Amino acid sequence: MKRLVLIMFMLVIAMTTVMFMTACGGDSETSDSDSGGAAVTDAASTKTMACFNEFVSGGAYTMEMKAEYQGVTTTMTSAVKDGMLYSKSEMDGMTSIMIMKDDVQYMLDPSTKTCLKMSVLKENAVEMFAEEAANYETAVNTGTEEINGKTYDYEEFDVEGTSVKYCFDGNDLKYILTSMEGEEYIVEVLSMKSGADKALFEVPDDYNVMEM
Repeated sequence: MKRLVLIMFMLVIAMTTVMFMTACGGDSETSDSDSGGAAVTDAASTKTMACFNEFVSGGAYTMEMKAEYQGVTTTMTSAVKDGMLYSKSEMDGMTSIMIMKDDVQYMLDPSTKTCLKMSVLKENAVEMFAEEAANYETAVNTGTEEINGKTYDYEEFDVEGTSVKYCFDGNDLKYILTSMEGEEYIVEVLSMKSGADKALFEVPDDYNVMEM
């Protein structure tokens, strides 16, 4: 269960990074097509893209999220800046941190102040999803979703068979819903802001770094 929740969070980070990359890309024109009754619009003209365009306008972002599954609460902070990626997850009193920069991945354990340093392939998860960014520019399903007794408007994207719904209260992104392995996971967006602290992407000096 914990592994699935962490994978779900990483999926959300990858998806939001794709939205970051797409939002910073070129302009697109709206197109209409038949999708069995579902609304189909160019992603550049959707509420999701408008949100991310504003969110990443400074070239960097920080996002805080929370999910509850089977009585376990998981929180995650993710940040992107200058091509670097940071994520911090907390679950059951355990904290883990991942930093990716310069084709190197750092896995930090704050409880022992240790860090595993390893090279990563160019084809990492974020880049693999980035290859699917075109999916965000083509088909978007829209509708309403009830969460905790309140109804939200959503826009749904599909990337390699994974459904992701961005749920809004007005123009504010409140929830991200993903479907994985037959289960739906609800991620609450606690905060979104432009900019990221550069210190997040540095391994503290008092950590013992081990290379793999």
